[in-house]
Amino acid sequence: MNRYGIAWIENYHGLQVDLAKSRDTATGFATSLGGCKAFDDIEDDCTIEPLFERNGSSIAFIEHANIFYFAGHATERSLVLGVRTGGDGIVTPEELKLGGSLIYAVFDSCSTLDPFFQKKWLRAFDGLHYMLGFSGSIVQDATRGCRFGRYLNQGNAVSEAWRRAAIETVGSSNVPWSFLRGVYEKMSLADDTWPNQRPLAVAAPTPFVFLSRDERCHPAVEWRAASMPNQVKFFRTSTTAMTEEKLQKLAGKFGLETHKLSAGPGWRELRNASSALYLYGRSGSFWWSRLPTQLAELFHAPEPALLPAVAIDKAREYLEQQQLTDSRLIPLPPSFTVETQREYRPDGHGDGRLSIRTVAYHVNYGFALEELPVLGPGAKLRVSFEGTEVSEVFRFWRETVEDGFVTIGLTAEGAIDKLRTSSEFSKLPDEAITFEGEPRLGYYARPVGLEQTALVPVYEIRGVVSTALLDRYEFTRYVNAVPDNLELQLPELVP
Repeated sequence: MNRYGIAWIENYHGLQVDLAKSRDTATGFATSLGGCKAFDDIEDDCTIEPLFERNGSSIAFIEHANIFYFAGHATERSLVLGVRTGGDGIVTPEELKLGGSLIYAVFDSCSTLDPFFQKKWLRAFDGLHYMLGFSGSIVQDATRGCRFGRYLNQGNAVSEAWRRAAIETVGSSNVPWSFLRGVYEKMSLADDTWPNQRPLAVAAPTPFVFLSRDERCHPAVEWRAASMPNQVKFFRTSTTAMTEEKLQKLAGKFGLETHKLSAGPGWRELRNASSALYLYGRSGSFWWSRLPTQLAELFHAPEPALLPAVAIDKAREYLEQQQLTDSRLIPLPPSFTVETQREYRPDGHGDGRLSIRTVAYHVNYGFALEELPVLGPGAKLRVSFEGTEVSEVFRFWRETVEDGFVTIGLTAEGAIDKLRTSSEFSKLPDEAITFEGEPRLGYYARPVGLEQTALVPVYEIRGVVSTALLDRYEFTRYVNAVPDNLELQLPELVP
C-alpha cells in the first residue's frame, strides 16, 4: 500500500508571518487520499531540518513516504522552517537528495520553483519523479490539499491535479503553479498518476521538464472606488438547481451532447472522447477542456501561433458566441499570460542544454459588481489557446441577486489595524511590515465548490514582510469590512 507523509508549519515564532492554514491544507490532503496509509504527520516545531536530509548512506526520513506534502514558508532558494533544531532552519536544494520510496514531493509554498532558480532544484532529484510547487507568491488556502488529493483519486495526471487545485484556490487568474518532472528511461504515462508503484530500476532522469508561467502584455487593471463608500449593495448568491435541461444546454455549448457522466459530492463531470466538462456544485461554475490537454500530453502540444492582441480578440469573440458574457457583470480589462515549458538535457558538463517552447496562451478576466471588483478565487474567467484553437475555458462565478444595502463597518485604516493584530501578524515588529498601496474595497468570492450565501464586502491588503529568516514574503489578505454581521463571517477572512 502507498504511504503519504505531510509536514506543516503554522507557528514561526515571530520570525515571519504565521501561516494559519498550513495545518488544514496538509491534513486535508492526507484525509482526501484513498487507498493510502500514513507514514507520518509532522507538525510545527517537529518539522526540523534533519528530517529532510540524508545521513550517510541512509535515506532521509521523508523518503520513506511515496508522496510528501509540505505546507509552510519557502523562497526560490530554500524551504523555511519554524525552528533551527538540528540546523539553520532552512533546507536548500543542495541539502536535498530525494528518492528512496519518494515519488512525488509537493511544496505548498511561495516561489520554490522560480524559473530563475529551478536548476538548483534539479539537483535534488535522485529517483524522485515530480516536484510540484509555485513559481511566485501565493495565498494559502485551507482546501488546496484536499482538492489536490481528490483530483489524484479521480485519475488525473499528477501535474493536472496540482494545476486544478492551484487555480481553484488562488485569487488571481495568473496562478504561478509549476512543476519539475524527471523523465526516466522506464517511465510511462502510468507513472504520472496516483497511486503509483516505482519501477524496479530507475536510471538518472534525462531530460527534466519544467513548466512555468510568464506574464506578458495587457496587465490587469486594479479597480478602485473613487472614494470609500459608507454603504454598498448587498448581493446574495443564487443556488438554483442544475436541471437536466440546463445541463444539456451547457453540454451542447461544448460538443458534449453524447457523454459519460461521473459524479461525487459537490461535482459532476461530463466526458467524451474529445473533451471534458467539470461542474462545481450548484454555483454554475464550470471548467471545460479539450482532451488531451497540453499537460496530459506534455510533449505533443502544438505551439500556439497567435499574437497577444489576436488571442484577446479571439477570446472575446468566443465568449460572445458561446453566450458566456453577462450584462450584470463587468469584465475587468483582460490580462495575458504565457505558459512556458523549459526542457533541460544533461550535456555532460553540469549546466545542461536548454530548450524553451510556449505551451499555451491564456486570456484572463475578472468580474466586478457596481464598479467594485469581486476578489478571491471564486470569481474569474479564462480562455486558453493551444495552436490557434480554444483548448480550455473555465468560468468561476456564483449568480447573484441584489438584496438592499449593507453598511461598511470598518475604515481602511481599521482594516490595517485588524490585520496587524491578527494571529498571523501580531508577533512581528512594525519595521518588518511594508504595506503596498491603500486597501482595496471589493466583494469576496470563496473557492468554487464551497457554500457561500452572499458575497462579502472586504478590504484587500497587500504588502511585504522582511525578516532575517525570510527577506521577502509578499502577502495578500482579505479583511472583513462588515465584521459585526454574523451572517457574513468566512474562515478565509481576517475577522
